[in-house]
Amino acid sequence: MKSLKKYKLVTFFALLIVLASFLVYYPGLNGPFIFDDFDNIVNNKNVHIQQLSLDTIQKAAGSLTSGVFGRPIAALSFAFNYYLTNGADNPFGFKLFNILIHSINGILVLWLTMLIFTQLQKHPSQPLKYFSNKQYLIALAGGAALLWVVHPIQLTSVLYIVQRMTSLAAMFMLLALICYLHGRTALLNGQRRKGVFWLTGLPVFGLAAVFCKETGGLLPLYVALLELVLFSNSSPWNRWLSLSKQARLGIMAGAGVVIIFFAIAAILYSIPTYSSRNFSLVERLLTEARVLVFY
Repeated sequence: MKSLKKYKLVTFFALLIVLASFLVYYPGLNGPFIFDDFDNIVNNKNVHIQQLSLDTIQKAAGSLTSGVFGRPIAALSFAFNYYLTNGADNPFGFKLFNILIHSINGILVLWLTMLIFTQLQKHPSQPLKYFSNKQYLIALAGGAALLWVVHPIQLTSVLYIVQRMTSLAAMFMLLALICYLHGRTALLNGQRRKGVFWLTGLPVFGLAAVFCKETGGLLPLYVALLELVLFSNSSPWNRWLSLSKQARLGIMAGAGVVIIFFAIAAILYSIPTYSSRNFSLVERLLTEARVLVFY
């Protein structure tokens, strides 16, 4: 009976998330293409497919010039969207597709948050000791997911069509993190086969995220944060203190070198792309920081 109530409550919040997504963003469905929409969709003939074939799919997948890998999954989504809506002059269908992705992401946030809260219940510090009832945890996770869905910071990734790249990358990262938490907890419970099965989703969905947008490369950071918050007292981290001081310093120094290397590589890759813009990388970063403060 309790299990049935739990699934009913999860279903209720999932439907509420979908409804909230469409109600909040419905007024923007009739908005036009703007900015980078033209280069990536309207004027990109390779995504204007009239039939589904290997040739049209290959051309569409390789039609974007953004990013290191060309973001082929995002390009294919634009092509598929064009095919279904019968024309790039119809932004309504593209925006509707974006809202659908956003609502799916909201449900995934609900799922991920439930997993995190469930794990926090087992944490030695018991940060959620007042939410021991499963239904309370679901309600708490549902409220968090609803806030995520309607928060104005999501606006451009939903109604700015080309920013579907960001939403798709987020979708695959959320799936990867869900797979990771299921796999990690299964391994800790001695369910090796189940754990390995779930953990295979981490690299698969992680790679898919990167093929949507390079923000997918942040997935290892999110996994590290989950490890730090949820599993710092579990194997193998509970052996950290048993290592010598020199070994710990060596590991931290190595990790620091890797992080610095990737940071420098990202900066060097980004700088040439600003030659055609009327602002620099530093100016853009200053602007983004201001936006975060305002939000």
